[in-house]
Amino acid sequence: MQWKSLPLNPFLLTLSLILLSFLLPPAYAEVYEADAIPWSGFWWPYSSGGLSTGAGYRGHPAPLEKYELLTGGFAKGPLVIWYNEQFYDPEAPGWYGFCVYWARAACYENIEILPSSEDNIVFRVGDKKGLLTLAHSRDITESADGSTPDIFHYWLLNYIKDQGKAFVADLDPGEEVWSFPIYRYIMGNAVNGDRESVTVEIYYADDNVRPDYMGTRELFNVYTYDLFLNEDGSISGGEWTGISIGDHPQKLSIPLMTGTSPYLDYEEVSRLARSEDDFLEEPGETVQISPGTYNLILLDEDSYKIDCLPGDTMMILLEKQNGSNENINVRVTDGSGDELKIAVVDDYEPMSLIISPEYPPCTVTVTQTDYSDPNIYTLKVDLKKARNQRIPYIPKNGMWSGFALTNSDDTSVNGVTLITYDKDGQPIQTVLGPLSMNPGERRVFLFDDLPWRQHEFSSADSLALISDRPVNFLNLFGSGNGPLAGFVQGAKKGSRLIIPDTAPSMTPGRNMFGGVTNESFFEEADVSLDIYSSDGALLTEIYEVIAPRGTLSINSVSYLFNNMPGSGWIEITETEDRLRQTTENPLTAYQYVNSYGKAESLFALPVTSSQKIIPHIPPPGYWRTTVTLINPNDMENQVSLHLGMAQDDHENDMTVVMNPREKRVLELHDRFGKREGEPFFHSLLKISGEYPVAGYYTYTSPKEEASCPLLDQSDFKEQLVLPHYAGSDGYWWTGVSVCNPGSFAVTANIEPYDNGRNLMEHIAEYVNIDAGYCEVFSVESFFGEAASELSFIKFRVEEDQGTIGGFYLYGNSTNEMLSGANM
Repeated sequence: MQWKSLPLNPFLLTLSLILLSFLLPPAYAEVYEADAIPWSGFWWPYSSGGLSTGAGYRGHPAPLEKYELLTGGFAKGPLVIWYNEQFYDPEAPGWYGFCVYWARAACYENIEILPSSEDNIVFRVGDKKGLLTLAHSRDITESADGSTPDIFHYWLLNYIKDQGKAFVADLDPGEEVWSFPIYRYIMGNAVNGDRESVTVEIYYADDNVRPDYMGTRELFNVYTYDLFLNEDGSISGGEWTGISIGDHPQKLSIPLMTGTSPYLDYEEVSRLARSEDDFLEEPGETVQISPGTYNLILLDEDSYKIDCLPGDTMMILLEKQNGSNENINVRVTDGSGDELKIAVVDDYEPMSLIISPEYPPCTVTVTQTDYSDPNIYTLKVDLKKARNQRIPYIPKNGMWSGFALTNSDDTSVNGVTLITYDKDGQPIQTVLGPLSMNPGERRVFLFDDLPWRQHEFSSADSLALISDRPVNFLNLFGSGNGPLAGFVQGAKKGSRLIIPDTAPSMTPGRNMFGGVTNESFFEEADVSLDIYSSDGALLTEIYEVIAPRGTLSINSVSYLFNNMPGSGWIEITETEDRLRQTTENPLTAYQYVNSYGKAESLFALPVTSSQKIIPHIPPPGYWRTTVTLINPNDMENQVSLHLGMAQDDHENDMTVVMNPREKRVLELHDRFGKREGEPFFHSLLKISGEYPVAGYYTYTSPKEEASCPLLDQSDFKEQLVLPHYAGSDGYWWTGVSVCNPGSFAVTANIEPYDNGRNLMEHIAEYVNIDAGYCEVFSVESFFGEAASELSFIKFRVEEDQGTIGGFYLYGNSTNEMLSGANM
């Protein structure tokens, strides 16, 4: 169990060779070798525990951590814990280690060990040899005392000569145990009466190598001994001679079969050890790949195709990982065969390319001059298409997350792709697509149904939905039957945004987190975040640079945000410190608030206009309706609230004067919520400020709440879509409100589509919506039994007749789960 190999004594070696030449003519020397040559491997000392700590190797993730990630998704699993308890001992003597387990594995496993990528985890040669070594820690073996030369002589002849097998020998004559696999010998002998004098060279694999060493590093020793012969020539005993009296083998062993190591599946370890190259390898073929990060092995030429449309933006990054001394050659060509990039990638300089190819697809060809020392490299690919929609939050800690994607258009949409990203904006994996969606097609699925790699889940921070044309999407998430929240399309981009709620750290029953994302594909964003109290006092100013596609996390436990106030708000502004190359507004942001068992999520609010609308105020009673208003100005702002159906009658208006930077929550249900038969029943509510105003409206049941941003002019259209009907099983209900903000009545066609993408003409309806009025209904009550066949609904007014807006609300039968969104 040692780290150093036995030193070769030059005098002893010379003397042994001379003795061999004099004892027997070369034709009579016996030379035998095992059928399989053991491989050199590392001995993994107890004092450093390198199999779990990575000490003496490549750090984290260590070999056992990689195995845990592959099989269980977490680096610190039961195998690591067991290994640390059994073998990791910083106080252990320096020679304690796994040399005997390595020697057994090297004898038993006749494998050419090469690096491979398994489920995007790179297993290097050292990782595989380390796992094989531990897998042989409980072998069933045959053992013998090799300190008597007749036994040692018998093992040489029986195993190497007769059976073609290598065996393990402790070659240290002292207290320490230095075990090596012996696989070849050259033996000369001379018989004199009842004695046979033997001189033998043994050859064995060394363990004084780096863990990633490939092949066998060969060492040899020379031993001399006499064998005692009976009258019939059989061996009855023996004795060491010469220098071998004090320096000869000790314990001998040979593995017969592998034992069972807790938490380590030998069959899986064996499969890993035999695996080579990577999961993208298709010899001689060009492999089509989608956005993501790929950890790959270069055993031969690799070729990849990346498809897109003209005008799409593509990012390609290829980085060499430490290991091989060979450089990597990279060639990128377009669909016409023209070279877009040629690069030589070494340990210090990756290849990076951002292009909008005129003639896609692009092909990336990766080679190296000599493949005997294969490279390990990382290839990152990302795409920006005509339509990019951010899903900013991937729930963790056992929460579920569901999606509905709907193509509500009359033509197919291609290139629909869902990609996971880390907090730095780097693509992790394409988990859906690219695929085409037919007209009217809807896809409903859970995040857990997607082929995401479990060991990358902790790094997955957000998702992006990209496509060649718009697709409606809905994302809902929750914890069992607990609070429900979600995100839909419509995250407003801008250079000035508002996150409307804050919460201090360690607040019992209430927490808040969020993030600011730089949506630019290739430019950094200088961002300032000003944190205000609800009364408008500026408490904190934060300046950060956000990398392209990166996210600045907002969390009360972060040192940047650890003094956030209760019920405050945050203004996000892109500063002018950096000269931008484009005119796009690159920022989006979001918040998630869990307050006393009620959860809600919102995209950040834009600061765009002084005119806002709430589409519906339920009558007082069961529902409580509030509006949260923020005055993002340095001056007082007089804000009036007016029922749309009242037209020029302002008698029942509410007027509030908001101080500079003030945030205020107003209750609306008692004053503006009207019962059936009362004037202005089902009226929308108009909010007008002297200066821009921002905010959101909230519907609260006794058990849950749902919030939506205040509508402004850009939210009203000739066509709206309810992207998903959630009530087909009776447990969920779906409510809808469609409102008319104009001065004249409009007729809205209500067009339901079934799961077969067909317009259900027999139940299609239309409603007349007066000026300032909102039509409110549950889908089940509106369509009756036919609702069970419904997939999604279009609300449409004729061209030039006007525009409509609205929202939808999902709830379960007890309203413990509630979420809504603007259409």
